[in-house]
Amino acid sequence: MRGVDIDAEKIAAARRTVGDRANIRFDVADATALPADPDAADGPYAAITVADVFYLIPPDKQRELIATCYRLLAPGGVFLWKSQVRRPRWKYAITRGQEWLMTHLGPTQGHGLYFLDTDESLAALRDAGFGAVALPLRSWRPYTDVLFIAYKLG
Repeated sequence: MRGVDIDAEKIAAARRTVGDRANIRFDVADATALPADPDAADGPYAAITVADVFYLIPPDKQRELIATCYRLLAPGGVFLWKSQVRRPRWKYAITRGQEWLMTHLGPTQGHGLYFLDTDESLAALRDAGFGAVALPLRSWRPYTDVLFIAYKLG
């Protein structure tokens, strides 16, 4: 298992959870710069998960990263992507406001906010070759969380 994050402090915290398990590794890395070749990235992988980060990446780079994840998966592999979308509008306003504060005043590293909507995200997944569905994560929280479940076909 391999985890990556651009934030060295988050990686340090993750490394503290590993103990003596040699099959788990965490690296400080920019996910948009990962090699698309499964052999170069210690793949192929049975599953890839991404949570709460794509909105910090411009849309063209989001699509490139989705395509990279597709290439890094083994046939039949699954890509789980938790993200935020632009609907409902009132929740989106809260989501965007909080993330603006986190990127300008808080600990989140980013240089813009680039939220795709559900249909745009599904189209990006399907354009990369995935079969995909979107599952809105309904909760008491005022955020527009959606789980995209994508399968590498073939």
